[in-house]
Amino acid sequence: MEPDLISVNLRDADLENARLQGVNLEGANFGNARSFYKAKLDTNILSEIKTKWPEKLATVWDDTKQDWVIDDTLLEQVKKPDWHGW
Repeated sequence: MEPDLISVNLRDADLENARLQGVNLEGANFGNARSFYKAKLDTNILSEIKTKWPEKLATVWDDTKQDWVIDDTLLEQVKKPDWHGW
């Protein structure tokens, strides 16, 4: 049985390194998540996030600043057509 997160609210979620392959995320609002850095996602979900919110794939927690920051170098890689995740 696959995990079911239909219509889950991801507001302020830190999904860094999460393994969400095979999880039913139908109707989930990915725009509310803080980060999907190194998250393992099904291809269709990864594609949706990459298209609509590429910065969420390049947002990491900065221990020094104690805040979320976008890694600009990684963001440019994510935006390339041949980038398909980690």
